[in-house]
Amino acid sequence: HKIDDNLIKGCQSRVWLHADEQDGKIIYSADSDAIITKGIVAILIRVLSNQNTAEIAKADFYVYYAERRNNKV
Repeated sequence: HKIDDNLIKGCQSRVWLHADEQDGKIIYSADSDAIITKGIVAILIRVLSNQNTAEIAKADFYVYYAERRNNKV
């Protein structure tokens, strides 16, 4: 999915983001040419992918982080 249409404009690093809809859920895939950005995008995909649009809109990243920190995942 590394095509210009999926390239996020305005980033210092090159980031490609692609979304598909399957059975009412959004499936994200992404890549970056920078390691740090690639890791951040991976976290976002893990939180947001495979959910419907209402679930994505109410995603709470603080809760996700706190759960992982407490479970040392």
